[in-house]
Amino acid sequence: MEISRGAIATIRERISATLEQPMQEALAFARQQPVAYVDETGAPTGNADGNNPTGKRGWQWVMVPAVVTVFIQA
Repeated sequence: MEISRGAIATIRERISATLEQPMQEALAFARQQPVAYVDETGAPTGNADGNNPTGKRGWQWVMVPAVVTVFIQA
């Protein structure tokens, strides 16, 4: 199956919108836990079509308490 970059961007936007509320609930739950392991990792970041012409660097954070794992990319 072939799929365009624009279609991938559209799919990602729809998935992000659908998962927004569960993500906020997971993050709120994780922040209330007494122990959580946290990590920050740098990574190249792309725009909607996947390109990164300026070489911009982004960050991905992960928070892992006992029950839920939360990833945030900025």
